[in-house]
Amino acid sequence: MKWAVDTPVRVGGYAFAAIVEVRVSIHSAGRRMAANGEKQPLLFVLLQGGKASGIDVNGHTYEAEEIENLYPLAIEQMEALLSAEAS
Repeated sequence: MKWAVDTPVRVGGYAFAAIVEVRVSIHSAGRRMAANGEKQPLLFVLLQGGKASGIDVNGHTYEAEEIENLYPLAIEQMEALLSAEAS
């Protein structure tokens, strides 16, 4: 499974981002080629005051350590996206 961190959104002192599963398929036939892509949310991450937590699409909640175990460096990627946005 390939996953990515979507662009975070700030609301007051909070930041939200979705971790999404990414699927891309490319098909060719002769000289023709077609591509299809889709994203599906897996987990929504909330950052507040340097603390991360999450909730998945089924309502299960996650602490930062659980998020990092499932999606290594996802929180760091989210923080980097927020820092780049602030620059």
